[in-house]
Parts: sequence; C-alpha cells; structure tokens
Amino acid sequence: MKIERRLINDLKNIGLLPNKSLNIMFPKINKNLERHFIRGYFDGDGNIYIRKNKSSRCSICSGSKIFLDELNKKLNKNINTKINNVYNIINTQCSVIGWGRKIDIINLYHYFYEDSNFYIRRKKDIFHKSFILSKINNRKPTDYWIFERCKKEALKYNKRCDYKKKSKGSYNSAYYNKWLDEICEHMRKK
Repeated sequence: MKIERRLINDLKNIGLLPNKSLNIMFPKINKNLERHFIRGYFDGDGNIYIRKNKSSRCSICSGSKIFLDELNKKLNKNINTKINNVYNIINTQCSVIGWGRKIDIINLYHYFYEDSNFYIRRKKDIFHKSFILSKINNRKPTDYWIFERCKKEALKYNKRCDYKKKSKGSYNSAYYNKWLDEICEHMRKK
C-alpha cells in the first residue's frame, strides 16, 4: 500500500493528475528525457502522412490545449520548429497542432529517431519515407543549413576544398553566414 501511494505521489509531482486528458500539463522531467517523452506521446496521439503532392504533414492531438501550447514551445526551443496555432477540433474536446514545412518534418524526424531504440516502427517508416522523398524530389530548404548542421557536415572533411566540392549547400551557407573559419578549424591547411 505504501509503494502504491508513493507511486501516485511521484506521478502527481511530475504533473500527471486524475482525469488528466482535458487538463494535462507538460510534465516536469529531466531535459535529457524530454525528446523521448515527446516521441512516446507522438507514438500514442500523433500522426504523420504523405500527401498526394509528396509533401508531408505531422500532427499531435490532445484533450489539453495547455499541454499542446507547451509542447509547441519546447519543440520550437529544442529544434526550431515553427510556432503554430493550436486548433480545437469541431464537436470534440480535442485540440491539434501540426507541422507541414519540410524543415520542420526533417527536424522532427531527427529529434524523434536519432539514437532512439524504442518507437512505433510504422510511424518511423512513414517519417523515413517522407524524409527520403523530400531529399529525392527537392533540394534542402533554405533554412536547413543552420550552424550546427554545417559544423557537423564540415567535420566529415579534412580539407576545405573537399568540403566545398562534396557539400556545396553546407559550404555555401557557412560562407555566406561567415561561419566558415570557425567550422573548418579542424581542417589541415593547404
């Protein structure tokens, strides 16, 4: 009985309440576990689909608009997704938030599945297919090459000339944003 009471109190302390579906708050959890929690929530109450024009749409629903607003802010802060409006679904007590920009879909894919072992395979496969289609059918969006991605890409090369030749988009973004010297520090001089 004491263990049960302790578990109930622990769940309340991180924000889980009885009859939570309409008033759930984003739980107070360790920052390192946040993306795993969000992925799990997406696996339960989210969806990803590919439209006829090969673009993708990802959405998450909840009975709690407050929860979705907080989730929206956290995703914006952690992976720079666009802050979108949370909409109420007509004739239900459900709210939904969605993303359709290619860069948001790409960022969500990496955030959910990079270095992750537990997920619903079907949803990851749709994300992956959408990710592959966006790479095949289009160039990367203009805001894809952020500083962190350019730095990670530059680390693959030992010389600037190889980096410039083999990763033009990343190199050009680094050049125009004046990051080139900083992200190429590790490279040998000619």
